[in-house]
Amino acid sequence: MLALKLILSGIIGYLIGNIQTSILISLARHDDIRSHGSGNAGSTNMIRVYGLKYGLLTFFCDFGKAFLAVALAKWVIPLIPGLGSVVDDNMSVYLAAFMVAIGHNFPVFFGFKGGKGVAASFGAVWAVFGMINGDWITPILTTFFGIGLVIVTGIVSIGSLAGALTEFVCTLIVNAVKPDTDAGAIMLAFLLFGLLFLRHTENIVRLLHGEEKKVFKSKKDKEKEAQEAMHTSQDNKKEEN
Repeated sequence: MLALKLILSGIIGYLIGNIQTSILISLARHDDIRSHGSGNAGSTNMIRVYGLKYGLLTFFCDFGKAFLAVALAKWVIPLIPGLGSVVDDNMSVYLAAFMVAIGHNFPVFFGFKGGKGVAASFGAVWAVFGMINGDWITPILTTFFGIGLVIVTGIVSIGSLAGALTEFVCTLIVNAVKPDTDAGAIMLAFLLFGLLFLRHTENIVRLLHGEEKKVFKSKKDKEKEAQEAMHTSQDNKKEEN
């Protein structure tokens, strides 16, 4: 019965992860977000293509679906006859949370071409470590460093990577000081951390080459881009002459 509980939790988590907010919004506009910008079905690309309003809507919907998957695994699946008595020490919850991120990244209903799982992973961290385990330090610090670095640098990938690293390190520290180590929580933290870094390999390469684009640009950045565009235009005219 434990295997059945884990299987149901994993499947439900994956299917909920398949709910691609950005794709659904763009399809409602008779478009496909994956054909614009970076081609990524995530909130960052939504901001670049459709604006901040749609980007935030995408982020919070993707964030919230992790809560839905965790809630179903924790409180609804046990209502199925025979499964309520199964003790799994939250392993079904951890599996559901991870599978939401997998479903978001590789949605079967959208040709396995989804987002990078940042919002879904952040939602999983808040839902599992905060709501279920009562470890509010991990999600708070993850959000603080993640969003803080986005604000400071204007580059979403830096905040995403920093948040993922913070989540993993905090989980290790919290479990190191607890009397009972939660191996499942550590494994979930590691998998979310690893998946997000894996999905950001191209971003990491661009960061190392100083080529990663900012999603939030300062006035100075905009003026610099305008000057570069003007110089490029002038150079093109000289070549034509």
